[in-house]
Amino acid sequence: MDVTRTVKKLLWPGRGYIRIVGSGKDQRRTYIINKHIDGQKFHVSTRRDTPAEAEAEYQRFAQAPLAYSPVGETPKAQPAAEPVSLNADLIEKHLRYSAHPDPQERRRAVDEKGCDLPPVSVHLLCQSSAAV
Repeated sequence: MDVTRTVKKLLWPGRGYIRIVGSGKDQRRTYIINKHIDGQKFHVSTRRDTPAEAEAEYQRFAQAPLAYSPVGETPKAQPAAEPVSLNADLIEKHLRYSAHPDPQERRRAVDEKGCDLPPVSVHLLCQSSAAV
């Protein structure tokens, strides 16, 4: 099945253009900044789809074009939490909790790739970690 998407560009006066993908209800707009400032070309998406949001992004861009990022300001660092010391009791409780998920929570024991993990012997893991 060959699916073609309509892509159009409309002028965004003094700022750049509006990239329109699709048609009808499936139409998506993205405002693109396309400017030359002091001999340097800037072509960057605002990642915004409404005129008001795009204008706010353009104003942020105009304040510092070289430092502009459409993602926004960098998040403020959270204060460091106190470290938790893992003792044998906490490890055993965590492994028991992870090995037997509550069906009401729709949670399963999975690895970092999202694959189901085999059942774990808590007793063996605690013995091996105590030996280390």
